[in-house]
Amino acid sequence: MSKKTSTKGTLKGKPKLTSFQEKKPLTPYQGKDPCFGWFLCTKCNKSWSSAYSWANTHQQCKSCLGNIYPYMQKKLEKGQGKATKTPHPMDLCGKCKTLGFNCQNSPKNRT
Repeated sequence: MSKKTSTKGTLKGKPKLTSFQEKKPLTPYQGKDPCFGWFLCTKCNKSWSSAYSWANTHQQCKSCLGNIYPYMQKKLEKGQGKATKTPHPMDLCGKCKTLGFNCQNSPKNRT
């Protein structure tokens, strides 16, 4: 005699994904804090790095002004990214443009 299990109230098949879950991340790092990022513009072959790279956020190429996402990112260790030799280029930073102010002054960076 086989037991019958009730399937009442259960989902059949795969659970439906929301549109947020279906989207592929634009960057390797998906944290909430800034990280160190390496960028390469395939249009003009210019490369750069930034201690203020963010998840799913582009930076503009200084040469051709294309929106470039980092190909590699690394989480910053405590204290890294604070002392920079060159000023942060707000006009090229996607996060600064989104926030409307320097992303270095973001509340997340005041630790």
